[in-house]
Amino acid sequence: MENEDVKKYAVTEARKMDSSNMTTFMCLGIALGMLFGGIFFHNMIMGMCIGICLGIAVGGGLDACEGRRAKSDMNDAAEHSVQG
Repeated sequence: MENEDVKKYAVTEARKMDSSNMTTFMCLGIALGMLFGGIFFHNMIMGMCIGICLGIAVGGGLDACEGRRAKSDMNDAAEHSVQG
């Protein structure tokens, strides 16, 4: 039983999410939103609001995909450790 717990812990630590995509895309969204908002709308605040929304949407989606993939990998590893 103790050996299985060690394996589960090792898999969990190995598959933790490497980065937070939401913060990265939110920062990029702010920068690009201010740039394009200033050029096209002549209003940086409007561009920043659009950029934040798009950055959160894209980054949140990528974080959710990564979380599901990590969870399925942990479940697969748990099944293999029970079999092996």
